[in-house]
Amino acid sequence: MKIKTLIILFYCISFGTVKAQDNQELLNSRIVLSIVMPQNEEKISTGNFAKMKSKIKQIISKYDVAATDYYSDFLIYPSIEIYDEETLDAGLQPLTIISGDFTLFIKQASTNNQFGSITVPFK
Repeated sequence: MKIKTLIILFYCISFGTVKAQDNQELLNSRIVLSIVMPQNEEKISTGNFAKMKSKIKQIISKYDVAATDYYSDFLIYPSIEIYDEETLDAGLQPLTIISGDFTLFIKQASTNNQFGSITVPFK
């Protein structure tokens, strides 16, 4: 009988101290990345830079990491290196084939530490 009373008392005490998770705490626990775009290059238009920034935001948000337009301590920035550009006469319209690398870097601005990078070749 004493054991049942202790168990009931334990449950009553534990229910009194349990609280729901606050949404603000969940948002504050996320890593927030600011996207820093490189200087505009001659071969890439401003519209394409905007599309690239939007796509990077989409990728980051997909993996439950917040992406913002304002400055935060953690930065993600792309680097585009174009190695080769050739034009082929393929009939009615000439085709331009571009080869290069697209690299994303993640860096902490306050300490200047680079945490990682990924490079994707394209053609």
